[in-house]
Amino acid sequence: ADHERQFLVGNDEDEEQEGLEDPSGDPTDAREQLLRHAALQMGHQFRLFTFAVGIFNSRARFYRFDTSSVLVSESFDYHEDPKTLALFFLRYSVMTPAERGFDPTVTLASAAEKKLYQSHIQDYLKRTREQNLRRYPDIENIGNEDFPVSKVQVNDVSGRVGWYLVCKPSVMPYNSTHRGRFTRGFVAVPVPPSDDCARDRA
Repeated sequence: ADHERQFLVGNDEDEEQEGLEDPSGDPTDAREQLLRHAALQMGHQFRLFTFAVGIFNSRARFYRFDTSSVLVSESFDYHEDPKTLALFFLRYSVMTPAERGFDPTVTLASAAEKKLYQSHIQDYLKRTREQNLRRYPDIENIGNEDFPVSKVQVNDVSGRVGWYLVCKPSVMPYNSTHRGRFTRGFVAVPVPPSDDCARDRA
């Protein structure tokens, strides 16, 4: 209980409580850097939220970013109170991926699922080339090897579970100010229930 920190929501007139400000320098620069890093992480990973630690000279704060807000702890002097900072990292190290903010409905695709995704993209490219059809923009780079193929669980209105394969986002939330909800667009390939890769998943 001695090492629990109150989290602040909104603004406070007291400069000490300005949660996203850096008292050691330009507060705008510090705030923009924190928000930019959170936006990039939330935009490039499948996350519901993410944690961050801000170090300002001898003081520190904890942050929890999600798609609509940020919670900010009271600042504390980690020279005088090192246990609080150590406990944060200790507890973070034993958290599950879901507790760290990763979306539990998204996992890495198996080798068979990755092959299925790539074959669909190649079939689409071949068909549009042979029939001189208009292509989805930049689809040639959708299956980029730099981006892992992921498997996304989607539940329909009847409660049935479906799985879709996605790779590089076709629409990215280039937003450095943590506004909006990090909406991304994907070219998705459904996983047939009878497919071999579905049995791999089971």
